[in-house]
Amino acid sequence: DVPASSPSKKRKVAEATDGGEGEGAGGGEGGKEVPSKKRRRKKSSAAGAGDAGAGASEGSGDEGEGGAGAAKKQHRYIVFVGNLPFSVDAKALRKHFSSAGEIAEVRLLTKKGTDEPRGCAFVELADATSLHKALRFHHTVFKKRTINVELTAGGGGKGEARKAKLSEKNKRLTQERAEKYR
Repeated sequence: DVPASSPSKKRKVAEATDGGEGEGAGGGEGGKEVPSKKRRRKKSSAAGAGDAGAGASEGSGDEGEGGAGAAKKQHRYIVFVGNLPFSVDAKALRKHFSSAGEIAEVRLLTKKGTDEPRGCAFVELADATSLHKALRFHHTVFKKRTINVELTAGGGGKGEARKAKLSEKNKRLTQERAEKYR
């Protein structure tokens, strides 16, 4: 009977009669307010998850944000390419790595604010086989320069866990290369 509680009761009754779908029904303001609040909560919980939130928002919503985001993150195959000439463009780099397999993306790094090239790039490949083939391009010549191709740990930052992960990966890669060229 209190006037302040009446609108929320009406909204709840309208949602119950509409089958819980307040968006499609022409329930006025009440039908639109509740779903938008729910969306905001989902975004804030995904944003609070950090990097996993970006992967989870692309996945199908209710399958578990942590699981879907972590699974997508594990399936990114990225190599770092260093010692590139400053005149390089993404098309030329893509052509150089074309024999490795399908290339999903080439990101050339530039200095902030000036867009001057930094002489390095990240090449994202479609699958693990392509990644291993791309790693064979280490110390190959590209536009008269010997390029470095290394594994990445994904993401960024200077945390100890990330540094340890990179160190371990690079040790294994160095051992594989040494065994291969014996």
